[in-house]
Amino acid sequence: MKINPTSSCLSLVLHAIDNAVLPEVTSVSAKGALGLIRTTLVDLLKRQAPSVELLRQCNESGEILRREALQVLELPSAMQGAHGSSHDELESQVKGFEELSKDYEELTRKLNELCVCLSARGDAFTSDFLRRVAEWELVFYSESQKLEVDLWFHDKPDTPGSNIESLAPKHQQVGPKSHPLSLSSIREFLRSHRGTSLNVLDFSQMTGGYGKQTYSCLIKYEDVDETEDLIVRKCDAIPIIEHGGFRVEQEFELLQALSTTNFPAPRPIELGFGVPGVDGAFYTMNRLSGYVPSSFLGITELKLSDKLVLRLAELLGKLHSIPLSIFSDYIEKFEEPGALQLTIEERYRRNIRGWRRYVERIDHLSSPYLTWLFKWLEQNIPRDTRPAVLTHGDFNFHNIMVDGDDITGVLDWECADFGAPEQDIVYVQQLVTRHMSWEKFLQHYAKSGGKPIKSTNFPFCQAYSVLRTMIAFNRATLTNQLGSNRDIRFMMVTFGINAAFMQMGLTYTAPIESPQDSKVAPLPTVDQNPHEDVDVADLGKIFVSTSLETPTTSVFHLANNTTRRETDPRTIVSLAGDVTNIVEVIFKTAKTLRELKGKWKDADLTITNLIAQLESLKRVLNKLGKWIGLDLAGVPQHHQLVLDLVILHSINLL
Repeated sequence: MKINPTSSCLSLVLHAIDNAVLPEVTSVSAKGALGLIRTTLVDLLKRQAPSVELLRQCNESGEILRREALQVLELPSAMQGAHGSSHDELESQVKGFEELSKDYEELTRKLNELCVCLSARGDAFTSDFLRRVAEWELVFYSESQKLEVDLWFHDKPDTPGSNIESLAPKHQQVGPKSHPLSLSSIREFLRSHRGTSLNVLDFSQMTGGYGKQTYSCLIKYEDVDETEDLIVRKCDAIPIIEHGGFRVEQEFELLQALSTTNFPAPRPIELGFGVPGVDGAFYTMNRLSGYVPSSFLGITELKLSDKLVLRLAELLGKLHSIPLSIFSDYIEKFEEPGALQLTIEERYRRNIRGWRRYVERIDHLSSPYLTWLFKWLEQNIPRDTRPAVLTHGDFNFHNIMVDGDDITGVLDWECADFGAPEQDIVYVQQLVTRHMSWEKFLQHYAKSGGKPIKSTNFPFCQAYSVLRTMIAFNRATLTNQLGSNRDIRFMMVTFGINAAFMQMGLTYTAPIESPQDSKVAPLPTVDQNPHEDVDVADLGKIFVSTSLETPTTSVFHLANNTTRRETDPRTIVSLAGDVTNIVEVIFKTAKTLRELKGKWKDADLTITNLIAQLESLKRVLNKLGKWIGLDLAGVPQHHQLVLDLVILHSINLL
């Protein structure tokens, strides 16, 4: 009897999920977990064929980079190994995914060691080589998302459309020694602080981000017949970051200092640190009114009023004007002496040293990308002598509470630090410029106490944000691989998160050609074009990809082309994003017309013809989008070509 191929087994499992399991699932958290399971199975199916060839090609190109580095460092030829022989090439052709992944791991380790050695050099070759190795590490993550698999059930009429991958998952806690926080444990903790007359009526976990667990807790005081809503924030049993404000106890102390001001943030109440039987630190806080309007991936699809966007500017101005003396006790407890007197430049220099020491002290996976990013940041710290300000570090609509046109609170302060105001400002730029002019936003920010903004700091601040994210997910991936952390959500690091953030880092740090050297007129900067409402030139433009409906469909498939030096990478990303958005509009329009046609039996032939015309236009634009991504870089561009592509963007605005 023929043994079922793995690909067939996986297809059957996916078919069962879509047709038997999903229709019976009702809770949002269960649907989210099911979506992650399905994404994992699709990737396993890819590993049966297309991912094998991709990984083989990555190993071959990585070996070329390794040999180049050995030659430059003039290391003994014996260290170069016997790779590259015809025998090794033949052996590589018969290796499966697991064997090739071990080769990739070893190659990554060796490349990282060579990158570290080269980092001591200060020549032009080193900077170029480190960047090329960083781009090499990106390739597998970005290209694997584009690989297609043959799922036989997709063409079956009984298969419902599945969009469960876009739903936020609920965290699954696995503790190695103690137990997750439970109703009984939180009840005992609260009674020890507030008295035994207290009872917990409800304790349930909320959907949230990757860094912490969040719980809703409803308590009742029996002696006075009153109830109180609390929020409990807890670290994972195996935290993905154990540095700075990412530690629960440090975030708690920061919020305590912040609560002495009138800035709208949660008020911390009790800290649970080292509580017996609980597998991680936590703290309680008051529950704010309102709701969180978006997840991180859904930010670019938000429809916001001018009043709400200006309120965002007002809060940023207010945040950056808070006197740092308020945090003197916090700084004395967690910072080095003299931290209050540091300039922005000195602060970032200190922070990067701290992150380096942390990565060296705590086990992480070898990553040439991180080695390159550390080096780039160290070489590009802004020469900024202004005093540092309090920054949130993740300030956007996925971390705020909204009630109507008002912002009732700012959440998740784990990324908070003292640094440049641009750290927060550039983070919201792409969203803001979708709704109002950047100049109007900055004027309101300044009127609300905000600091003068230096757009020259934007690339560094964005790259610094990427560094923290990459360190966190590097650690999360390691704990997944070791089995100490079995949270399936962190599988998404490989399936999309790495590609997204690695590409962001490369895009923000890409060298920008001078006008005399560029083949195309450079895009205007924000400073040169303050009245422009459209975010074509924004460094934050890369986030446009997150507005698409599925996490695996994104502009990041331009990875290998956006970093070429012949063309400004932001230009290609922007053009491809515009074409993608046009296609999306056409798709939705055609879908609506089909629905109308289905309702009217005798639909006019005009509607049918219009649907066909839109479908044809969509196919042409899809091809144009791919052409932009694959062929535009490095090709001499005629002025008429550039004009036509600008017209495409104008069509999208209409």
